[in-house]
Amino acid sequence: MARLALGMEGLVPLVESWRPDVIVGGSLSYAAPLLAHRYGLPWVRHALNMGEPVIIDLAAAAELVPEMDEMGLSALPAPDMDIELCPPSVRRPDAGPAQFMRYAARTRELAAEIASLPTPHEVTQAIVDMVRGRTAA
Repeated sequence: MARLALGMEGLVPLVESWRPDVIVGGSLSYAAPLLAHRYGLPWVRHALNMGEPVIIDLAAAAELVPEMDEMGLSALPAPDMDIELCPPSVRRPDAGPAQFMRYAARTRELAAEIASLPTPHEVTQAIVDMVRGRTAA
């Protein structure tokens, strides 16, 4: 998975033209923290499972040493925020703090709830504000 991060150069034009406020990536998306570091953006890790074993991140970091050296990094950047789908009761004991999301079945009630949600821009702004609040402390 770490070698896929080297394809992040293909994401550079997107980041430079779109100018995102935050980079969101999955647990195994090693391009996300490297791009966030490169552009001075907050990085949010969005986990889709119960968490990967720590050895996977360590192996990815070992694989990316030359690239991290070029960026002045001695390790993969830690996320500014973790968003978890995994319920707290079944998370790994060593898992850090996270913003939790709940699963909701597709129903008419859910469709009405989704229709009343803020716009994507408002959601992005809320995430940026949360991350900035955490990094300012």
